[in-house]
Amino acid sequence: MDIDRQKEDGLNVENMNKEFGLHNTTIKKQQGYLGPYSPILKPGDVQSMVFKSSDVGPFWMTPAE
Repeated sequence: MDIDRQKEDGLNVENMNKEFGLHNTTIKKQQGYLGPYSPILKPGDVQSMVFKSSDVGPFWMTPAE
C-alpha cells in the first residue's frame, strides 16, 4: 500500500486555485528575497501583491495619477 507524503508547507494540487487573488509575502531575510538594488522593503516587512493607495508607483505613473 502506497502512502502519499508531502511537506507540511508543500504544494498540493487539490488545494490549489480554491481562493481568488494573491497573498502577501513576508520578507524573511535579504538573501533570496531582495534583489541587488536599493530595496524599499527590509526583512520583517510584508510585501503586498497589489498596489495600495499609500504605495509609491508604479513607476510609469505620475504622483497625481
